[in-house]
Amino acid sequence: MTTLRRTVVDCAMDLPSREAICVVDAGLRRLCEPDRWTGRCAIDPDDERARLLNLLESLPARRGVRRARAVLGFASPWAESPGESVLRWRLAVDGLPDPVLQQVVEDRAHRWFIDLAWPASGLAVEFDGYAKYGTAEDLRAEKRRELRLQALGWTVLRFDWAGIGRSDELTARVRAHLAPGEAPAPVRTYLRA
Repeated sequence: MTTLRRTVVDCAMDLPSREAICVVDAGLRRLCEPDRWTGRCAIDPDDERARLLNLLESLPARRGVRRARAVLGFASPWAESPGESVLRWRLAVDGLPDPVLQQVVEDRAHRWFIDLAWPASGLAVEFDGYAKYGTAEDLRAEKRRELRLQALGWTVLRFDWAGIGRSDELTARVRAHLAPGEAPAPVRTYLRA
């Protein structure tokens, strides 16, 4: 049996980046305990990331270390599902700028959290998992939420697992809505592996 930190580091080294980011995001989420309502974590994510990187460097040399460094550096405790993690990873690998995760949007009566947001572009990207809309009322409530976000000036794009699988289309749709001034993403060579 290994600790959560060791399991996260092992998965970052051993799994392909697409799968590793899901495990590392979830591990950071568990270790840092983010609170979307306050926008803070119980444990600073940079401190926790440093602990994970120190653990990685303390291990005997083996394959996957460069990829693990890239995944650990990219991971976030703010991703709330594997779908959000993979969606963010796919867009990063394709060179898009980093989004804000769990962006808070409010009107007079509501507070919402956008999965991935580019506030300067007014772009909200949502991942729709299979279990997200358990009832017809859940679906209607989500539609009302989307209409309210649009009324506040947000463009809402939705993707599910099939949409993530069509990466060229996914990236083109998101890129088309980004403002020209959005910062370019850093090169993420080792996230591709």
